[in-house]
Amino acid sequence: MQTAPQTQALILLFKTMPAQTQKEFTEWITEHPNEWEHATEEDDKKYWLNATSDAIEQIWSDPQEDIWDEIYKKHKENGRLQTV
Repeated sequence: MQTAPQTQALILLFKTMPAQTQKEFTEWITEHPNEWEHATEEDDKKYWLNATSDAIEQIWSDPQEDIWDEIYKKHKENGRLQTV
């Protein structure tokens, strides 16, 4: 059976989380299975933002990822990117 793109994205995101974040997420989802039924889209956004903040910080702070800053700067100067 083929999984939905959203499911695949969530699995990929989960795999990129630090081990401690994965553990906390697994514990939370096991302890609160019914909360998803009543969650609003805003609740979901807040949860995922908090759940992924460690992973994002880890990637953002990695010196090996600094190459992307230069690539972004180059494309922005060439007008290929819009200012956010």
